[in-house]
Amino acid sequence: MLNRNIVLALSTALLFGSCGRLPEVQAAEQGTEDSPFSLRTLAVGDPAEETDAAKLSNGRLYITEQVPVSTSSDPVTGGVYVAPGGDDDGGTGNPGRPYRTLRKAVAAAPAGATIVMRGGEYRDVADVTIRKRLTVRSYPGERVLIKGSRVLPDSAWRRESGSGLWYTNWTLNLPRVSQASVGGSECPKCIDSRVPTADYTEAVFVNGLGLWQVLSKNEVGGATAHSPAKFYVDRGNNRLYIGLDPRDKRVEATEDVSGLTVDNTPATDGTVVRGLNFLHYAGKALSVEGDEVRVEDNTFAWSSTVPLGVNASARASRSVIRNNRFFYNGRKGLTGSARGMRVLGNTIAYNNVEGFSKSWDAAGMKLTQANDVLVADNEAFGNNATALWLDINMENIRMVRNYAHDNSGFGLFYEISKGGIIASNVAARNGVGIAVSGSSDVQVYNNTLVENGRNLYVKDTSRRNPDAGEVARGLDWDTRNVVIKNNLHSDFKALAVDTESYRCPDTEPMIHAINNNLYQRTSTAGKANQYAWVEKAVRTSEGCRVPEFKWWADFNRVVGREPDAINLNDVPQSALFRNAGADDFRVLGGSRASRTGQALPQDVANAINEGSSLDVPSGQAVNMGALHLR
Repeated sequence: MLNRNIVLALSTALLFGSCGRLPEVQAAEQGTEDSPFSLRTLAVGDPAEETDAAKLSNGRLYITEQVPVSTSSDPVTGGVYVAPGGDDDGGTGNPGRPYRTLRKAVAAAPAGATIVMRGGEYRDVADVTIRKRLTVRSYPGERVLIKGSRVLPDSAWRRESGSGLWYTNWTLNLPRVSQASVGGSECPKCIDSRVPTADYTEAVFVNGLGLWQVLSKNEVGGATAHSPAKFYVDRGNNRLYIGLDPRDKRVEATEDVSGLTVDNTPATDGTVVRGLNFLHYAGKALSVEGDEVRVEDNTFAWSSTVPLGVNASARASRSVIRNNRFFYNGRKGLTGSARGMRVLGNTIAYNNVEGFSKSWDAAGMKLTQANDVLVADNEAFGNNATALWLDINMENIRMVRNYAHDNSGFGLFYEISKGGIIASNVAARNGVGIAVSGSSDVQVYNNTLVENGRNLYVKDTSRRNPDAGEVARGLDWDTRNVVIKNNLHSDFKALAVDTESYRCPDTEPMIHAINNNLYQRTSTAGKANQYAWVEKAVRTSEGCRVPEFKWWADFNRVVGREPDAINLNDVPQSALFRNAGADDFRVLGGSRASRTGQALPQDVANAINEGSSLDVPSGQAVNMGALHLR
């Protein structure tokens, strides 16, 4: 687990601009996307610091640690074997005579077979398609590295006279994100104009760590305290330049856009991909288009864009994405649009390395246009974007028991959707803890929100769904009927509860009920306020002014909401948590958070319990905050 001191600084204007605030209550100083922010400091004015794994500079992440590697541990019996030293022509697929390539094994294996990959590197997995039910896995305890890159040996490099730069011949022209389908459809809006290099999907790795691409030869240079060495693709002269001496180093460069695909056909139903490591692809290393596919215990890292996609189709449903690791990917760790998905127990860290637009698409995980989806027990941290993002016509969603911390954007985000339960999550030290925008019938229960810039953010925009059929199902993208109860707010930096709307004032309440939440502040001497309430906004010549309230008593008196809030002002975190300094946010027995929460509705209790050994009751008092912490 990441050290609890590693945090991302406030950027509360990160994803949405904010209305003006009434002057009588001032919020904490807030950064903007232009502000440099580190991966450790949160307090305004603190010196920039970094983690052991990453540094943030000029919109991109500088990764300084090797990727964690996955393997399988369960025994294997029989199977079709593949090994880097195998033989596609003379091999039989037996353990003693393995094939050399996964492509050959996939073609030769009968439906229902297990393909066992021995440890080593595989660089020939480009556009390999599975069209029958298979299990593809690593041999127990061995590390299988499936790479979309080529090795550039010492003999390939020359030193240019005059500039002194090292170069190799390079004729490959990989697609640009804004112009071609890479990790999804072409996406010009995905590119942040301040980080134009994100549009290019070339990548170079030296001794396992990524270099930064630049767009001119003059920018090529060595590593600095805040950035790795640089590389440049000179398309006019067919050269690849790097800003370091490549001799006696392992240099790899991305050459494949896509890797393995599980085809959209009934024959692939039940396929399993387990214990593998997918690295260095320009686009999706693994695409899932079949039904009930299980992707388990894999690592997906160093994709230029998005390494795993569970794609929308008439059949792609009920897939399980479990216990995988998504590290250091250019745009997102995973994306999906399949009904009935289960995203369980994954680690999603340090994604959006390339600095894609955080307001449009970059994320640790982003799922869209699906129903009956469970996102549970995931840990997402250090992402240069929103951590867990569910967007566009999601229905009947449960986001429960997740831990989102130290992300620059939102910890958990539910956008232009309906029917979501966001319960028993922990969101700590994010730009925003939990956000709801353009969504209806959302229940936000029993979340523990600690030291975020804004702990909870509810917003409505003028954006409305143009599809009449979807509107008839309630997917109109109007924020309404949001219920907020039993959440535990601790040491919020700017606001505990922030509301915002395109209407000023918003006379159509977004929040149906807010009550029985606990607010703890170690010190009230700072600028942090407890509420910003757009229903009481005032239209002035300068625009919409939204009042902020530092004290619950003023909020309750003016707004008339949340009569049963618990307020612990100038009270330390140790009065509530076992050890907040070590990210142990379990509630102390006998504290004001113990057994003071309202009884849960049955559907909320069911969601918190789903897929776990928990037995959280409905109909009786519960603790405040996350209920899965024991």
